[in-house]
Formats: sequence, structure tokens, C-alpha cells
Amino acid sequence: MSEIKIAIENCNNISKGVISLEEEKLNIRYGMNGTGKSTLSTAISLFSQGKPMDDLKPFGSDDEIIPAISIDGDIQGVRVFNEDFDDISKIRNREDKNIKFYADSDKDVQDFYYRYDRGQEKVDVSKTYTTVNENFDKFIQKFLINPSDAGSYGGCYKMAVLMTLFVTAYRMGIEPYFFKQMNNANAKNTYAKVTEYFSFFASIVAMGIIANISWLKVIFITDHSYWTAMDIVPIIVIANLCFGIYYNLSTWYKVTDRTHFGTLISWFGAGLTIVLHFLFLKKYGFMVSAWVTFIAYFLMMVLSYFLGQKYYPIPYRIKKISFFLILLMIFSLISVYIFKYNFWLSNSLFVIYSGILLYSEKEFILSKVKK
Repeated sequence: MSEIKIAIENCNNISKGVISLEEEKLNIRYGMNGTGKSTLSTAISLFSQGKPMDDLKPFGSDDEIIPAISIDGDIQGVRVFNEDFDDISKIRNREDKNIKFYADSDKDVQDFYYRYDRGQEKVDVSKTYTTVNENFDKFIQKFLINPSDAGSYGGCYKMAVLMTLFVTAYRMGIEPYFFKQMNNANAKNTYAKVTEYFSFFASIVAMGIIANISWLKVIFITDHSYWTAMDIVPIIVIANLCFGIYYNLSTWYKVTDRTHFGTLISWFGAGLTIVLHFLFLKKYGFMVSAWVTFIAYFLMMVLSYFLGQKYYPIPYRIKKISFFLILLMIFSLISVYIFKYNFWLSNSLFVIYSGILLYSEKEFILSKVKK
């Protein structure tokens, strides 16, 4: 599949830049306001019409500076939307009956672009494949294990929503910040600190959920017959924590425009999920689904870290993050298999765990207190 390369110079705030578009694919370029998205679209539109680009001349520039664009490839149709979301290219070409756009007959696509243009729709190249990791287990259980066991698994899985909500809220809030920092000289150190702080707080949240399963299950799982699958909850909670860390570690392919790596990593996780379920679910039961979820997210996290260090090295304090995770796993095992979810004993572990993590971050905490 061929690429179309577009080079642009001296257009508004863009002094020089190059982007690539893949043919026969939906190409989306997104960024903060003022980064040149509209400038780029307008330049392509003017070029396709053979019109001068004088209106894109940088403000206050010399007469010698001339806006320019070159396109290595063939672009047959261009759609450019103004701030009122009027399709000015379609208005311009409405008399040309040979020009057809697939969105004209697809209401869902029209709605997507309407929301996307207003910042109401986020594009995540790995969304489809992480959905496989999240939902395939519950789907395949209907065919391979006892329906009552599948029901118990689905019922207990709801408790993990607490960790999922924490990770989701974080993801929605942090992504704009990541992109805002990408051009700063200290961006890599910032990404490393944010990842460490997320791991710190999320690990405490995870341990808090696991330590309080004894009473949370009464609220979230009213059918006591479902409690037979309660042991999946700590595994799913820690799996979601790994996914949150993976999301932080995936900054590298977003800020370097290597988003295809995100798709490949997610394919890997989805494929692993499917294969391991077919191999082991029928024989070993619903606990397989919990462990497969953990293994998939854990390996995605590890894979993203090593690829990131190759293409965009970030000085993560990986030993400290690993310490958070390993200690969480040890304390969770004690809470589940030795303390049997006992409220008082498990929360004693939670207090100890929180104290250890707080002590490990004492310099950061003291610096904030002094301010």
C-alpha cells in the first residue's frame, strides 16, 4: 500500500513540516488547538484547486517568504470544514456530479466527524483490540464452560469496575497533558514522573479494593451464589493496573507518530487472549479467563516498555514501579489465601502497604508539603 507525502513550508505557524498519508485507509491527525491542523487542511485544499496560498502567509513576515506545499502522490478529492462545520469543499464541488464521498450515505460516519471536530470523540488505535481483551472472556465462556460458572465470573467481574473507572478517568485526563508536553525540552522526565506517580496511587487504590472485598462484594454482588468466583477479583484488579501502566508507557508511539506499534501490541494482546482461552478454558474453568487477562495486559505493558526504550527512551524508574507491583502481588496473595479476605487482617496489610509506598515517595511528598 503506497503513501502520499505532503511537505508544507511557511504557512501560518508552520515553518516546515512533512506528513504521510496511507492510501485506502482512514488517516487522522489530531493535536492541541493552534498546532496547525486547519492550516494543513487549507493548504491541501488550495493546492488541489490550483489556487494561490497568499492567505496562509505567516503574519508579519517579509514579502520574500512564500507559502508552499508539495504533494508526492495523487489526491483526487479534498474535504475541508470550517469552524461552523460547513463542508466548504463540498459546497465548492456540489456541481461536480463525479465527486462522491462515502460519508454522504453513512450517518454514523457523519456523526463521528461531527463529534471529533468538537473534541467530543477521541481516537484510540488500540481501542478495538483492547475491547477483545475486556470482553472475549465473557463471550467465549458461554460456549466452553458451565453457564452458572460463567454467570459467577461475570458477576464478580463487576467489582473490578472500581479499578477500571480509576484507570479510565486517568486516561481521559492525562492524554491532553501528554501531548501538551511533547515539545518541551524536559518532556521525557515529565512522562517518567507521571508514570511513577500513577503507579504509586493506582497501586494503593488496587490494594484498597482487594483488602475490602469482604464488604464490597455485598454491595456489588447481591447474588451470593456468584461469590464462588470471588478469587478472580484481585487478579482482574491487578490486570487493570497493568493496563493503566501500559497506557502510560505507550506515550512513546503517540508522540513520535508510530501509532501502528500500538495496533501491533494490541493485536498481540488480543491474539494471546483468544488462543489461551481456546487452549485452557474448557479444561480449567473460569480462573483461566482471569489469569489470561492479567498475562495479556502484563505482557503488553512489558512489550511497550522495551519498544519505547528503543525508539523514544524515557528514564522511567522501572525498579520502583516493579517494586510497587511485586509487593502488591505478594500482599494480595496473603490477603486472599492466608487471611481469606478477613476485613481487619486485610486492611492491616493495606495500611502497611500504603505506609511502605508513602515512605518510598517521601521526597516527593515532603516537597509538596513544603510548598
